[in-house]
This record gives sequence, structure tokens and C-alpha cells, in this order.
Amino acid sequence: TLITGQAGTGKSTLASLYALAALERGEPVAMYLLEERLETLFRRSEGLGHNLRPYYENKLLAIHDFNPAEISAGEFS
Repeated sequence: TLITGQAGTGKSTLASLYALAALERGEPVAMYLLEERLETLFRRSEGLGHNLRPYYENKLLAIHDFNPAEISAGEFS
């Protein structure tokens, strides 16, 4: 699922909820960060009680960080 929207609309919060639910069921998860850094995602999700870091450290959660200025729309799809 691709979640889009302006800054501050809750994209990361919603994505972390979906990711955590899947991870808790034992499903592998991949997240793609376009405008947020990895540590920022971890801190924000931890502040909401969504601890993604252990899943990342245990390689159940794959996180790919992209700079949207460095890729074209076709490269991401």
C-alpha cells in the first residue's frame, strides 16, 4: 500500500500501525521512506508506543530510505 499526503497528515503513524500489526503476526514487512530518515521514524513511532526498532534489528522489517530528489517516478515503481 502506498500512503501519500502532505507533511503532518499522519502517513508515518498509519504506516507504522500497519507495519507493526503485520510484524506481530510474524509477517515480513518492507517500508520505503521518501521524506523521513530512519532514526526519525523510530523516534516518532516509539513515542506513540509502536516499537519497530527490534523488528528492524532482527531483519523482519526492511526499511529503504530514498531521497525523492535523486530518483525519477519511474525508478520507484
